[in-house]
Amino acid sequence: WSGGNLPGDYWSIVVAGDRLLVLDTDGQLTVIKADPGGYKELGQSKVSDGQAWSHLALVGSRIFVRDRKQLACFDLMASASE
Repeated sequence: WSGGNLPGDYWSIVVAGDRLLVLDTDGQLTVIKADPGGYKELGQSKVSDGQAWSHLALVGSRIFVRDRKQLACFDLMASASE
């Protein structure tokens, strides 16, 4: 790919079906379509206020994000239905 708008120097990347979940060190989660034809960003959300150096974890429809002070869990299915 060329282009895209991923900030930062480090990213944690997890494959979730036909999507890539990308967490940067600033706690910004970016969802990208896993498409070899090009970069297609599907959305972004701030999921941590601290520095997120730990690897993003995906269990079922839940993602776990850990920064230096806390661990947070987000249900992707709950977000999709709201």
